[in-house]
Amino acid sequence: IDLAHEALMSGWEEYAQWRDKYRQILRLRDRVDDAFKIWDANGRKNEDLMMGGLLRLVKKNWADLQIELDARAKDFYKRSDTNEREQALSYKNLQDNLRRIQAEFEVLNRQQTEIDNQKADFQAMLNLFENRMAHSLTAAEWLKNKRQILIEQAVQEVLHNPSLMQTVDADSSILIQRLTQDINDYMGWLYESLKIGAIIPIEETDLTPSLPISFYIAAFNYIKQVTNNLSNGVTRELKGMLNVLINYFSTISSD
Repeated sequence: IDLAHEALMSGWEEYAQWRDKYRQILRLRDRVDDAFKIWDANGRKNEDLMMGGLLRLVKKNWADLQIELDARAKDFYKRSDTNEREQALSYKNLQDNLRRIQAEFEVLNRQQTEIDNQKADFQAMLNLFENRMAHSLTAAEWLKNKRQILIEQAVQEVLHNPSLMQTVDADSSILIQRLTQDINDYMGWLYESLKIGAIIPIEETDLTPSLPISFYIAAFNYIKQVTNNLSNGVTRELKGMLNVLINYFSTISSD
């Protein structure tokens, strides 16, 4: 009797579970029917097909639910499932396109950053060039205005240097004339180089020293000292060109 009672109770529990599940399936069928009617009444638009939670429930219970649905409801489900898949694919394509566009935008952004950096570097170089050119032109103008007096002072600097004068045995008036002319010629080179902001190769000019090289080195070293009263930028450009000239004389002396 106990065994029979236990079997009966077990069977009843299984029946109760089946009944509850069947009721859920019937309720789900009714929801599908209601959704179908709305879709059908509104002109069978895709926007009225099943989607979201209801469609997921139908998919989950399809094995038990399909026997309760008529042909129209089944077709309605298939259309809803296809529509959802197409929307998912469309959404995926949209995401892929968005990621591609974002990647392209990042590349363009990096390229633009590089271009901006290059522009900034170029502008900085241009500003530096314009600044130096302005200083160089100022130095050229100063040299033009002071040229005669600088030549006279440089010549006197050489003439009053005993160690230099003992190396020559020429008439002083001739020496002064030749030294003045040579310094004036090299001052012309100095002026033209400053005016264009670039070194004109001395080797390509007709300038040739006619006196000992030490005379010219002493003369232009004196002129370089006089430039200390100018502004830093102008002094830098002028001394730079004078150093080129002095180094040139030193090279000739070495040769």
